[in-house]
Amino acid sequence: MDLPLIGTTLDQSRPGCGLKRQAHEAEVLSPVGGVVTAVNGNLWKNPGMAGESPYESGWLFMLHTPNVKKSMATLMDSPESMKWIADEVSCLESMIEEVAGPLAADGGFLTNDIFGALPALGWENLTKRFLKS
Repeated sequence: MDLPLIGTTLDQSRPGCGLKRQAHEAEVLSPVGGVVTAVNGNLWKNPGMAGESPYESGWLFMLHTPNVKKSMATLMDSPESMKWIADEVSCLESMIEEVAGPLAADGGFLTNDIFGALPALGWENLTKRFLKS
């Protein structure tokens, strides 16, 4: 994880942090703008916590957002986000089928390490499509 420093100002929809995997890097866009007020230093020692416990010990950083209402207005609501997630999963499944062939009839389960299991998906393809960076 490449996390911002405390005091850094992040802009909504601009790079806010980064991911690294061996020689591969990707930027992650900030969903809201604001000033970084805290960073989870434990992630430098154990970056896997971000995926294992994102709402507890795996949080990335905290932001002070000066206008919460304005920032939240551009984010999806619950019904919209559920459809978006379903569409993203469907897109990923299609990408996997192009590389690995048809999926199991029941859809099966996606692995925690899709790129590690199928590097032919391409780091650039995955980050461009799903991280928009």
